[in-house]
Amino acid sequence: MTPIELQRAAGELFPENGKGTLADALGVDYSTSWRYYQRETVPGPVAAAVTAWLRLSLDFDLTPPSKPCEMRDLDEMVELASPGIRKQSGLSGIEAAAFLVFGDGWKRSLAQCLSIDASTLWRQIVHDNVSGPVAAAVRAWLLIWRLTGERPVVPSKPEKPSKKKVPTYARLLLD
Repeated sequence: MTPIELQRAAGELFPENGKGTLADALGVDYSTSWRYYQRETVPGPVAAAVTAWLRLSLDFDLTPPSKPCEMRDLDEMVELASPGIRKQSGLSGIEAAAFLVFGDGWKRSLAQCLSIDASTLWRQIVHDNVSGPVAAAVRAWLLIWRLTGERPVVPSKPEKPSKKKVPTYARLLLD
């Protein structure tokens, strides 16, 4: 997502005060959201949340929440979507929601869909410091999954070109 697309989406989702209300809905400071418009690309969690909100708005005429998602909200949504899953899985909050949406392998799939490093995501979860855009994206995906049964498309990791390692003895011969 580009900053221009983000600006267009903010105006579409929040016609009154697009940029300011978008910042509030994502749970970020207005100066942080201002930086999103100045970069070449929008951070992955922000793009994921806004894209999911656009889908909910266009397909189901649902407006995004005006404040960030709290973990207890996710717990309630998870229980409504699949009663008893939290007790059965032993997960709560964002973990339970991601498990419902992505199934087994939810950690890797969630990180890939958010375009962030899995260790960064895991640190946020372990320290109970999940960013607003991450929580917003998961909440929106959970709602889409509940309405349609569809899961977000997990992008495949780009393959890194393999480097052929030259054995030490061969390097010595080449030198």
